[in-house]
Amino acid sequence: MLFRSEYAMYLSARDMARLGLLMLRGGNWAGNQLIPISWVARSLTNTTPFEEMNPPYLRSFGAPERWGFGLMWWAWDAGPYPGGIYVTPFQGADEARGSAGQYITILPAKDMVLVHKVYIDVYPQPAISQEEWDTITNMAISAACSGPCR
Repeated sequence: MLFRSEYAMYLSARDMARLGLLMLRGGNWAGNQLIPISWVARSLTNTTPFEEMNPPYLRSFGAPERWGFGLMWWAWDAGPYPGGIYVTPFQGADEARGSAGQYITILPAKDMVLVHKVYIDVYPQPAISQEEWDTITNMAISAACSGPCR
């Protein structure tokens, strides 16, 4: 028998983006500290590093992603290349992954929040895979303006 452990929350895409932005801003919303910054930092810090992830496919060294796990958030677990010559856009990234392929991805290096919303009641099967979301995320990073958008 398969048991699922979850607490279903129904959030709009806008609410998901707001939650991501709240976490990106360290719990601050429009000058009001709604969540203590120490709690945001603790929530987004790896509790289980990439090298200790189970099942083993979550720590595949050949995969392009390196996520560890914090307090209900996936946290990017790769430092910058030696000497700081290249910092990936995923530096400091965090991600919430929900039922049926829903995602909130926070990319501090790009000051960006990406969300993917699924209407679970209509489409209970995953709408996109993790690999597909990674592709969408990389496309959004590539499309982002490096300065003021014109």
